[in-house]
This record gives sequence, C-alpha cells and structure tokens, in this order.
Amino acid sequence: MSDDPRLIGESLDRVLRGLGNPGVAAVRTVFSEWDELVGSVTAAHAKPVSLDGQCLLVVVDESGWATRFRYEQAGLLQRFAAELGDGVITRIDVRVRPENSSKNSPR
Repeated sequence: MSDDPRLIGESLDRVLRGLGNPGVAAVRTVFSEWDELVGSVTAAHAKPVSLDGQCLLVVVDESGWATRFRYEQAGLLQRFAAELGDGVITRIDVRVRPENSSKNSPR
C-alpha cells in the first residue's frame, strides 16, 4: 500500500462500498439531483434521507404523499436504475414527517 495521499472521494467511495452501500457517485446523484429524479412537484413534498445498501429512505410531509410515492415506486425504481445503474436502489421506504413537527415538539 502506498503512502501517497489519496483524494477523499476515493477513500469515501471505498468505505461506502465496503459497508455494502452504493458509491459516492450514486449517493451524490440521489441527493443533489433529487428534483430531476422525482420531479419538482414531488420533490417539494418528499426528501431523501439515507441510502443504506440498496434501500432509499424518503420522508414526506403528509400521508397523501406517502401513498402517492408508494404507488409510483415501480416507475421511480426504473428511473433510478436508468440514472444510477441496475440494482443500486431496489427498495424505497417512505416515512411521514410533517414539516412543522420539529417546530411544535416539546424540548
């Protein structure tokens, strides 16, 4: 093994893949190009939270959006496969977290 410095992206990619997650490029694409991947209307109500293994966790701001997201899951998985590669994301879990829930919760 060389003592030469490495780019942090290379090291992070190696760590992510070692943990069974997709590489940096896939994670970056999901989080930075979310609006383009799911559409701006959906992106206004749904946000990616984590990409663990092949499962994408998404939070939505109301239960109606959770239903819609689940209903559209097959098409979204096809879109993700086209953008990220087959098998990168094979499952989407959706959780409802109203936007103002953190503002109204007691501390």
